[in-house]
Amino acid sequence: MGCEFSPDGTLLVTGSSDGKVFFYNYHTSRIVRTLSAHREACVSAVFHPVLPSLLATSDWAGEIKIWQ
Repeated sequence: MGCEFSPDGTLLVTGSSDGKVFFYNYHTSRIVRTLSAHREACVSAVFHPVLPSLLATSDWAGEIKIWQ
């Protein structure tokens, strides 16, 4: 799993092996929010290129979720 910046550049988002998605403040490196997104490892988290409030996540099993 890689990481992705929010469209405004303030957040860094990444998934974890236990299915969580972590949002970090880019400037302080502190966790801002954690989502329990999947039962499997979260392998991708990507912001929508035009709609900055949308995030897509996916897991090892192929489940895809859209978050707003």
